[in-house]
Amino acid sequence: MVIKEPWPSMLRTLWGDDDRFKETYWSRFPGMYFAGDGAKKDTDGDVWVLGRVDDVMNVSGTPALHHEDRIRPGLHPKVAEAAVVGASDDMTGQAVCAYVILRESAGDGGADIVKELRDHVAKEIGAIAKPARS
Repeated sequence: MVIKEPWPSMLRTLWGDDDRFKETYWSRFPGMYFAGDGAKKDTDGDVWVLGRVDDVMNVSGTPALHHEDRIRPGLHPKVAEAAVVGASDDMTGQAVCAYVILRESAGDGGADIVKELRDHVAKEIGAIAKPARS
């Protein structure tokens, strides 16, 4: 998600480091402000904010989910919307916790679909990214 024109209340610099400000927010897409949030526009023209593009979730000290691995709609045909957060875990420090909205065609969302989706994430992204909670 980018902004093509500045607005009155936007950041103008980083304290004492104008070059870092330009590099961080104005260099990825020349002439446009990019704060690091991903988005897409659907066929109806609606904008969907997808979250940070630079997020990395660590599990047991290992990067488990990078921005390019996001658990997202399209990863599985039964998923309409999904969000993933880190949750405290006594064993690993941080566990993957997924919140999923199923498509109507997915059925009632019982234990079978939870197992199917967790297994699908493990297969597509890796076992370390498999959500720990249901």
